[in-house]
Amino acid sequence: MAESPIISSMVLEPPDQEDKKNSWDLFPWKDFPGYTQSQRCASTSSWIWQFGYDIEKSDDDTKRRWVCKVCVDSRRPNPHSAASSGTQNAEIHLWNDHKVCDPSRRRKPPSKAKEKTPSRNIAEMMKLNTRDAREQQIANQIIGRFDRLDFQRLVVSWIINSNSSFRQSEDPYLRAAFEYLNPLVKTTEAHITHNTVRRRILQVYEENKAEIKRLTVYSKSDDPVVRAKKPLDVIIDVVTRWLSTLYMIRRALLLKDFLEDLWYEQKSEWEGLVLKGKKSSSEMPLCLRDENKLEEKDWAIISLFNEVLQHFEHVLITLEGDGQQRKRKEGYIGAYGCPWDTLLGYEYLLGKMEVYKAAAHRYPDPEHFKVNINLCWKKLDKYYSRLDETPVYYAAIALHPAYRWGYFEDVWADRPEWIQTAKSLVEELYRSHYEPRIISRDRERGEPVTKKRRIYRNPFDEYREESRQAPTLLQPPSSMTTLLQAEDAASSSTHAVGDEYSDWFRDVHKSDQNILDPISY
Repeated sequence: MAESPIISSMVLEPPDQEDKKNSWDLFPWKDFPGYTQSQRCASTSSWIWQFGYDIEKSDDDTKRRWVCKVCVDSRRPNPHSAASSGTQNAEIHLWNDHKVCDPSRRRKPPSKAKEKTPSRNIAEMMKLNTRDAREQQIANQIIGRFDRLDFQRLVVSWIINSNSSFRQSEDPYLRAAFEYLNPLVKTTEAHITHNTVRRRILQVYEENKAEIKRLTVYSKSDDPVVRAKKPLDVIIDVVTRWLSTLYMIRRALLLKDFLEDLWYEQKSEWEGLVLKGKKSSSEMPLCLRDENKLEEKDWAIISLFNEVLQHFEHVLITLEGDGQQRKRKEGYIGAYGCPWDTLLGYEYLLGKMEVYKAAAHRYPDPEHFKVNINLCWKKLDKYYSRLDETPVYYAAIALHPAYRWGYFEDVWADRPEWIQTAKSLVEELYRSHYEPRIISRDRERGEPVTKKRRIYRNPFDEYREESRQAPTLLQPPSSMTTLLQAEDAASSSTHAVGDEYSDWFRDVHKSDQNILDPISY
């Protein structure tokens, strides 16, 4: 960058020793009565002394002055002088009057103070004639509606409530907006600095310290139950714990605002250590780096996976238990861990994954989301296909009064071979373990089992309820009735026995759809 031609041409060379000795002959002593040449022991190191005289009061050597040599050489009537205790006045004079600056360039020329532009008052800005009574009244009303202290108080309150930086009050665009909305902000000099914000906050705190302390202690609630609640901490994902990722996500969403504040606080603290040389920027933890900061898009994805994993939580809670019917805390009677809910759980989760996969384009980061849903679907399908190894799960559905084989015919309508395989496995299970048992057909149907429709606690409950099958055989068809009558006549001479498995699918009651406990059926 080229030097300024003005500065370059006006930098004077310091005088040599001989010139300095002879220059005292020209010094205007008559303008400085009572002064003599300085007798100080220490040398003067500032560059201004190369262009000035060093004199002192003859009766007080602590009163020294700098006298401009350039003024003396140009024979000005009243050469400029300044107290030698400081150099700023001498520097300003040399630059303003002679365009002389530090020859070493170590100090920049002092900038001339900008003249303050007189501010226009509200009457001038609105072109109101204050000599006219009506316009004078308008001007006074406008001025009277603006209170400088109230405006500043509102700015401080906004900074506190929004948790903004104190320096936000100095933002030029914000100030321009204030001045646009009300020109009196500028004419009354109502803008405040970050120091003013800090001072006002501390002032209010000191004035209300006792009340703040009381509110801090009792801010939660006067309710002892609410006050007994402990502070919430983050939850860390644990690989060996079921749904620990869901619980971690759920707590993170609850503490989102606090976690973001903590991130900014820790990052600011680390950057402060870097500036002080106590830490290296390369040592910054990965979680504090800008590329790893959770943005709003990331939080949206986290919320989405929270929604997805909740379906697994509903199924898992339903499948955990001993299968015993008992009254629950919510007031209903029900059982957890029942085998007939296992297959329902697989179908429910696979169906949900299909829905998410079909609508993946509507969610944030659709490609990544779709990949995760596909992986989840494959894992579910892997274990679902192994149910053939444990046909008791098929039997639990087929022998449940509310589902029977109708459920399989609904969910596997496009897979008839699956239905046939399941029927074969269940029949084989019955023939190998339960067929030796005989039952009498001369039994009377007792009172139906108590039925109570539950309130849905989650979407999986709703799916289980919707999967119940309406009775398809209230009365046996005529051909079946004839066959049964023939069997009864043939066996009446001995004893009435039958195949319990076959009887089960013919013995359908109109209230079977509402049965909750098939074991007590």
